[in-house]
Amino acid sequence: MAVAAQERETLNLSIITPEGEAFTGEIQAAIVTTTAGTIEVLPGHEALLSVLAPGPLVLRLPGSEGRKAFTVAGGFIQVKNEDALVLADALKDAAVPDD
Repeated sequence: MAVAAQERETLNLSIITPEGEAFTGEIQAAIVTTTAGTIEVLPGHEALLSVLAPGPLVLRLPGSEGRKAFTVAGGFIQVKNEDALVLADALKDAAVPDD
């Protein structure tokens, strides 16, 4: 009987802007606004390539690190295996929204 692979609790995220790398690290989730609506990217997410609409990008960080928020001017998000890549036209730090 085969043993299922242990699911990861995090995924690797890189956020790149025209100015360079804005964020690289492990996250538990990313909430982004695409042209098709808002999505939450979690570990194990299906492969995805989508256009980002201007709006919030909220990261849930591992453990007690909390959350980090940005405002994205547009761009692209790619998810493949346990890696996510955001290519942002422009990015600004933002206040973390209340739950």
